[in-house]
Amino acid sequence: MPMNERLRQTCRWMTAGLISFVAVAALAFGGSLLWFGSARTAWAHLNGQVLLVNQSTTSVGTVPHGATRPAEFAVRNLTSRPVQVIGSTSTCTCSVPKDLPLTIPPGQSRTLRFEVGASGEVGPFQQTFQLFLDVPSPPVILTATGEAAGHPPQPEGEPTVLEPAR
Repeated sequence: MPMNERLRQTCRWMTAGLISFVAVAALAFGGSLLWFGSARTAWAHLNGQVLLVNQSTTSVGTVPHGATRPAEFAVRNLTSRPVQVIGSTSTCTCSVPKDLPLTIPPGQSRTLRFEVGASGEVGPFQQTFQLFLDVPSPPVILTATGEAAGHPPQPEGEPTVLEPAR
Protein backbone atom coordinates (compact mmCIF):
# COMPACT_ATOMS: atom_id res chain seq x y z
CA MET A 1 0.00 0.00 0.00
CA PRO A 2 1.55 3.32 -1.02
CA MET A 3 2.33 5.88 1.70
CA ASN A 4 -0.28 8.36 0.41
CA GLU A 5 -3.07 5.75 0.65
CA ARG A 6 -2.02 4.77 4.20
CA LEU A 7 -2.13 8.42 5.27
CA ARG A 8 -5.62 8.84 3.82
CA GLN A 9 -6.85 5.72 5.59
CA THR A 10 -5.35 6.89 8.90
CA CYS A 11 -7.01 10.29 8.50
CA ARG A 12 -10.36 8.61 7.80
CA TRP A 13 -10.06 6.50 10.96
CA MET A 14 -9.06 9.52 13.02
CA THR A 15 -11.96 11.56 11.62
CA ALA A 16 -14.42 8.73 12.30
CA GLY A 17 -13.07 8.40 15.85
CA LEU A 18 -13.37 12.13 16.48
CA ILE A 19 -16.92 12.23 15.11
CA SER A 20 -17.85 9.23 17.29
CA PHE A 21 -16.36 10.88 20.38
CA VAL A 22 -18.23 14.15 19.74
CA ALA A 23 -21.48 12.24 19.14
CA VAL A 24 -21.13 10.25 22.38
CA ALA A 25 -20.23 13.41 24.35
CA ALA A 26 -23.24 15.25 22.89
CA LEU A 27 -25.55 12.34 23.76
CA ALA A 28 -24.15 12.19 27.31
CA PHE A 29 -24.54 15.95 27.74
CA GLY A 30 -28.06 15.93 26.28
CA GLY A 31 -29.03 12.95 28.43
CA SER A 32 -27.73 14.66 31.57
CA LEU A 33 -29.74 17.77 30.71
CA LEU A 34 -32.89 15.69 30.32
CA TRP A 35 -32.23 13.64 33.46
CA PHE A 36 -30.96 16.37 35.81
CA GLY A 37 -32.50 19.48 34.26
CA SER A 38 -29.23 21.40 33.88
CA ALA A 39 -25.52 20.86 33.38
CA ARG A 40 -24.88 22.47 36.79
CA THR A 41 -27.15 19.98 38.56
CA ALA A 42 -25.60 17.06 36.68
CA TRP A 43 -22.09 18.23 37.62
CA ALA A 44 -23.09 18.65 41.29
CA HIS A 45 -24.62 15.17 41.37
CA LEU A 46 -21.55 13.61 39.73
CA ASN A 47 -19.34 15.34 42.34
CA GLY A 48 -21.27 13.67 45.15
CA GLN A 49 -23.07 16.78 46.36
CA VAL A 50 -26.25 16.14 48.29
CA LEU A 51 -27.53 19.73 48.24
CA LEU A 52 -27.33 22.23 45.41
CA VAL A 53 -27.29 25.87 46.51
CA ASN A 54 -29.00 28.22 44.06
CA GLN A 55 -26.68 31.12 44.94
CA SER A 56 -24.01 30.46 47.57
CA THR A 57 -23.24 34.15 48.20
CA THR A 58 -25.82 36.78 49.11
CA SER A 59 -25.62 40.41 50.17
CA VAL A 60 -27.51 41.61 53.24
CA GLY A 61 -26.83 45.29 52.50
CA THR A 62 -26.00 47.75 55.27
CA VAL A 63 -26.27 46.45 58.83
CA PRO A 64 -26.51 49.17 61.53
CA HIS A 65 -24.62 48.60 64.77
CA GLY A 66 -26.58 46.25 67.03
CA ALA A 67 -29.00 45.17 64.29
CA THR A 68 -29.28 42.04 62.16
CA ARG A 69 -30.36 41.43 58.60
CA PRO A 70 -31.79 38.24 57.10
CA ALA A 71 -29.71 36.17 54.67
CA GLU A 72 -31.60 33.56 52.68
CA PHE A 73 -30.24 30.69 50.60
CA ALA A 74 -32.32 28.38 48.38
CA VAL A 75 -31.05 24.78 48.54
CA ARG A 76 -32.27 21.74 46.63
CA ASN A 77 -31.98 18.10 47.65
CA LEU A 78 -30.37 16.14 44.80
CA THR A 79 -30.98 12.73 46.36
CA SER A 80 -33.87 10.29 46.36
CA ARG A 81 -34.30 10.48 50.13
CA PRO A 82 -34.92 13.28 52.66
CA VAL A 83 -31.85 15.22 53.80
CA GLN A 84 -31.81 17.06 57.11
CA VAL A 85 -29.71 20.16 57.76
CA ILE A 86 -28.96 19.59 61.44
CA GLY A 87 -26.71 22.56 62.17
CA SER A 88 -24.11 25.03 60.97
CA THR A 89 -20.97 26.87 61.94
CA SER A 90 -20.30 30.54 61.31
CA THR A 91 -17.21 32.72 61.13
CA CYS A 92 -18.96 35.17 63.46
CA THR A 93 -20.95 34.58 66.64
CA CYS A 94 -23.11 37.56 65.69
CA SER A 95 -24.91 35.42 63.07
CA VAL A 96 -27.38 32.69 63.89
CA PRO A 97 -29.27 30.13 61.81
CA LYS A 98 -33.05 30.08 61.78
CA ASP A 99 -35.37 27.14 61.05
CA LEU A 100 -32.86 24.41 61.98
CA PRO A 101 -33.09 21.50 61.90
CA LEU A 102 -34.59 21.63 58.41
CA THR A 103 -35.68 18.57 56.43
CA ILE A 104 -35.56 18.85 52.64
CA PRO A 105 -37.65 16.21 50.83
CA PRO A 106 -36.14 14.35 47.83
CA GLY A 107 -35.82 16.56 44.75
CA GLN A 108 -37.34 19.57 46.49
CA SER A 109 -36.00 22.98 47.50
CA ARG A 110 -36.18 24.85 50.79
CA THR A 111 -34.94 28.23 51.99
CA LEU A 112 -32.31 28.38 54.72
CA ARG A 113 -32.39 31.59 56.77
CA PHE A 114 -29.66 33.19 58.86
CA GLU A 115 -29.79 36.39 60.91
CA VAL A 116 -26.57 38.24 60.12
CA GLY A 117 -25.14 40.88 62.44
CA ALA A 118 -22.05 43.01 62.05
CA SER A 119 -19.31 42.66 64.63
CA GLY A 120 -17.85 45.96 65.89
CA GLU A 121 -15.80 46.79 62.77
CA VAL A 122 -17.20 49.43 60.43
CA GLY A 123 -17.00 48.69 56.70
CA PRO A 124 -17.46 45.71 54.42
CA PHE A 125 -17.75 42.26 55.95
CA GLN A 126 -18.10 38.66 54.89
CA GLN A 127 -19.45 35.81 57.01
CA THR A 128 -19.24 32.17 56.03
CA PHE A 129 -21.53 29.35 57.11
CA GLN A 130 -20.86 25.63 56.77
CA LEU A 131 -23.85 23.31 56.94
CA PHE A 132 -23.96 20.00 58.83
CA LEU A 133 -26.13 17.32 57.22
CA ASP A 134 -27.42 13.97 58.42
CA VAL A 135 -25.79 12.26 55.40
CA PRO A 136 -22.20 12.25 54.11
CA SER A 137 -21.57 15.12 51.70
CA PRO A 138 -18.84 17.42 50.48
CA PRO A 139 -18.88 20.69 52.48
CA VAL A 140 -21.80 23.02 51.80
CA ILE A 141 -20.51 26.59 52.22
CA LEU A 142 -22.71 29.70 52.22
CA THR A 143 -21.49 33.31 52.36
CA ALA A 144 -23.22 36.52 53.44
CA THR A 145 -21.65 39.87 52.62
CA GLY A 146 -22.61 43.36 53.71
CA GLU A 147 -21.54 46.72 55.04
CA ALA A 148 -21.33 47.32 58.79
CA ALA A 149 -22.54 50.80 59.71
CA GLY A 150 -21.00 52.94 62.46
CA HIS A 151 -21.70 52.81 66.16
CA PRO A 152 -24.81 54.61 67.41
CA PRO A 153 -24.17 58.15 68.64
CA GLN A 154 -23.64 58.66 72.38
CA PRO A 155 -26.51 60.43 74.10
CA GLU A 156 -25.61 64.03 74.92
CA GLY A 157 -24.43 64.68 78.42
CA GLU A 158 -22.99 61.19 78.89
CA PRO A 159 -19.21 61.26 78.67
CA THR A 160 -17.31 58.37 77.18
CA VAL A 161 -15.34 56.56 79.86
CA LEU A 162 -11.96 55.25 78.78
CA GLU A 163 -10.21 52.59 80.81
CA PRO A 164 -6.47 53.13 81.40
CA ALA A 165 -4.16 50.61 79.72
CA ARG A 166 -2.70 48.04 82.08
